[in-house]
Parts: sequence; structure tokens; C-alpha cells
Amino acid sequence: MVTPDGSQPEPTPQPDSAPAPEPYPPHPPASNDPLAFLTAAPLGTRVVARTRIRGGFSDALGYLRSRDETGCTIEARRGLVTVLFADLVAAKAVPPPPERRAPR
Repeated sequence: MVTPDGSQPEPTPQPDSAPAPEPYPPHPPASNDPLAFLTAAPLGTRVVARTRIRGGFSDALGYLRSRDETGCTIEARRGLVTVLFADLVAAKAVPPPPERRAPR
């Protein structure tokens, strides 16, 4: 914008703003190796794990609750799901679920 005398106006100072907060807690970096990810992710991390089943694939979405040498347990909405590492195809961290809408 140019003022009537032809000069440029001084820029309006902006208030200092804090950086935007992280949308969810940090998690281990994404990896091309789902086994490495699930063995390194802290318990309590929200994850999705895809496993091979007869006729296709199955996904488990929830919170990582435990793990051992052969697999891990994910707490999904419908209960605990055991994921065997031998059947694991993909896994990654996911953000928390969206807020529930208020009833109309």
C-alpha cells in the first residue's frame, strides 16, 4: 500500500507469538521397518498395525500396551488385540482420535 505522499507505510509490528503446540506427543520417527517401529515405540503410543490374515489384511488401531519377543498387544476400541510380529506388514504412530461432537 502506498500513502498519499507516495511513500511506503511502516509495517505494523506483530505481537510476539509462541510457536504452535504439537498436536500430539512426539513419537518415534517413521520407519520402513514396522518391527523396528513397534519394538522402539513407547508403551501407550497410539498405533495402527497391519497384519496378514487368510484372504487379505487386518488392521489394529489403538494404544500399544505390551510386547514380547513374538508380538505385541494393542488396546483397540473393541478390546485387546494380539499382533504377531511374524504376520506384521506395516505399522506407524497415529494422532489421537478427534474430539467427539456435542449432541445436537
